[in-house]
Amino acid sequence: KSKFEELRRFKQLHGHTCVPQNNKELGNWVHNQRKEYKKLEKNGKAGITKERIQMLESISFEWVSPNKGGGQRNESSWNKRFTELKAYKEEYGDTNVPTSWEVNKELGNWVSTQRVAYKTFKKNGKSGMTPERINMLNSIGFEWVGPKNDESAWNKRFTELKAYKEKYGNANVPKGWEVNKELGRWVNNQRTAYKKFKKNGKSWLTPERIEMLNSIGFQWE
Repeated sequence: KSKFEELRRFKQLHGHTCVPQNNKELGNWVHNQRKEYKKLEKNGKAGITKERIQMLESISFEWVSPNKGGGQRNESSWNKRFTELKAYKEEYGDTNVPTSWEVNKELGNWVSTQRVAYKTFKKNGKSGMTPERINMLNSIGFEWVGPKNDESAWNKRFTELKAYKEKYGNANVPKGWEVNKELGRWVNNQRTAYKKFKKNGKSWLTPERIEMLNSIGFQWE
């Protein structure tokens, strides 16, 4: 577990798990994990357990080194998480997946990793983050800085909506509003969540939030 923790810290710092050769101990350990995983795929027998695989998956471990033609597999792994994030956004209205989310902890960790990788990318361009991935995440309104909690993120958008209402006389922010695209998406997500709330009561949109939106004349349709 100590090596895993070391790798996790490396990932937080660099945004990927491709440890360079000059870090011999950790680099060799990473190499061995890939080697054992390959054996497992080939004949079902290896010195790597399901628990360890899950732990490594939780930090988006690259099972094949990009230097050995593993880019395609790593890309498909990234795309899988991105698809899961899109589904989360549709369901909950934001991309702030908690790392403790019981339904899919790996997705929460992945989201956190994207933010770290983005910081590293902006700093020195050396990261598992690419311009293409940044564009994909931006396309779904990804929040590059995670909120302290979900309530503060919602309240921030609500405050922006109140300012919009004061300026334009309504709360109907267009979905593709160039000034603040995220606010337009957020407004649309409130309406979607409200429909779900009315249908079965299962939604992140609480009665308190509905009341707050009603107080500024929010139009649900």
